[in-house]
Amino acid sequence: MVFFMSDDGSIPLQILSAADTTGGGNLALQIFLIVFLTFLNAFFASSEIALLSVNDTKLKKEAENGDKKAALLLKIVENPSRFLSTIQVGVTFSGFLNSAVASSSFADMITNALASSWQFAAEHRSLISTISIVVITILLSFLTLVFGELVPKRYAMKYSERVARLAISPLRGTGFIFAPFIKLVTWSVNGVLRMIGINPNDDGENVTEEEILLMVNEGQEKGVIGDDESEMINNIFEFGDKTAMDVMTHRTEIVAISINDTFEHVIDMAARERYSRFPVYDGSVDNIIGIIHIKDLLKVNQDTFNLNAIMRAPAFIPESQKIDDVFNVLKDNKTHMTIVVDEYGGTSGIVTMEDILEELVGNIRDEYDGAEEIENTIQKLEEDTYVVDGLMEIDDINDELELDIPSEDYDTISGLVIALLGSIPEEGEHPEVDYKNYTFTVLASNEKIIKTVKIKVGEIIEPEDVKKSAAESESKTSKPSRESRDSQNLDRNDNSQKK
Repeated sequence: MVFFMSDDGSIPLQILSAADTTGGGNLALQIFLIVFLTFLNAFFASSEIALLSVNDTKLKKEAENGDKKAALLLKIVENPSRFLSTIQVGVTFSGFLNSAVASSSFADMITNALASSWQFAAEHRSLISTISIVVITILLSFLTLVFGELVPKRYAMKYSERVARLAISPLRGTGFIFAPFIKLVTWSVNGVLRMIGINPNDDGENVTEEEILLMVNEGQEKGVIGDDESEMINNIFEFGDKTAMDVMTHRTEIVAISINDTFEHVIDMAARERYSRFPVYDGSVDNIIGIIHIKDLLKVNQDTFNLNAIMRAPAFIPESQKIDDVFNVLKDNKTHMTIVVDEYGGTSGIVTMEDILEELVGNIRDEYDGAEEIENTIQKLEEDTYVVDGLMEIDDINDELELDIPSEDYDTISGLVIALLGSIPEEGEHPEVDYKNYTFTVLASNEKIIKTVKIKVGEIIEPEDVKKSAAESESKTSKPSRESRDSQNLDRNDNSQKK
């Protein structure tokens, strides 16, 4: 019983009484229709999300294994226009019919019940009818939104393939029944798209690089993809943007052999340095004339030794050459080392096959790259305070000490600190600079590089503009000499010549 208060007191009113309607059977049928149409709306809404979210790569694999339903789903996923039109027709009709049934049935029912028991309602039937329709529409919209849209869509997002497999047959049946109307709708939509300059048959770029990287990062955060795998995938996308200058071993770090060196000197250098290849120069390192392989050196003795006879012709590349092109140069020339030259024809550095591979998989250490090499370049003074070699790579420091010093613009800690300071400190000077939550103190330097740096990890502070500092430093000189360019490029140095 529902009671409404009037001037005469409480008036009992049984709103949805069978006496005020055309019969209890009709009321039950109307409620059933509303529930059924809401369920129908939920079916079409979940089908839409499922078809758009299903993994087409997985479907291809299942279809290749003989799964007929997967093959059928794959056809829809690859050309979804028709079935999306079917779904929209279903959603539109179910929503329209739901509103029509509810407003025509319950609005009149409530209006008649109120009018028979409440004088104000009887005198203002049109107003009461309008209010009833509004209230019913709001309630129905809420129920449809929750049970006919949001809940089924969330479920379909979580179980997209399961829902898509269940929906495929009913959707095909609906498409067959409403085929003429669906064709008309599709034709109209395509016509409007063409009018605004969009080709309806052009699906555009399905997956972008940014979307893949976002998925990789999300997978890493959720533990689906490991840190190493995530780093490798990111490196692959960055691979094509890097140049020879980004990965080369700088000229100041090159260990080379003079064409005039004796057999004893070459053997001694090979044993001491433990490299498998050496550039050969005539006069200076700017005039590299060949590359010698240790395995070729082992074939000769002191009597038959002739560098000109055993050295191989070098390959030269510019600093600006992309490393994927450098890889092709190494492959085409069947060599593992190439010489990088600057715009003046002088030697900037060398690039090896190992340098290129390390851009994808990270640092590669062989039998001569012992852990003691890194341990000898890092000393722990106290908690969160370390002394490191200036030419140590930032990535190695981050890996060993579990830090996050930025390494996008500079390879070595010397290069980063020089950029932050804006100049190379004089010998005996010990300047200090803050960057993010790190404090860098120069312990030793010479006219070209910072040799030793103390790093103290502290509270996070506002970062300084590294690039601005570097630009101010570079603006102090107009046209750098060879030595000046060497010191400015030391941030690109490798700590060792690649094997």
